[in-house]
Amino acid sequence: MRNAIEVVEKSVMALENNPLFNAGKGSVFTSEGTHEADAAIMCGKTLTAGAVAAVTNIRNPIFLASDP
Repeated sequence: MRNAIEVVEKSVMALENNPLFNAGKGSVFTSEGTHEADAAIMCGKTLTAGAVAAVTNIRNPIFLASDP
């Protein structure tokens, strides 16, 4: 099942790295004017999940949320 998760992770990373999408580009402006991003991923078969919230200075937050 790890292969499916890797495909999803790589697909989201492609969106995060593409300037045509706002994925990973500061989902939220804070009151101080900085950017914070969130990411989550879940395996439907095992129901294992990972997530990060309010991360800064991370190019691909989905990578942090993914199970190693």
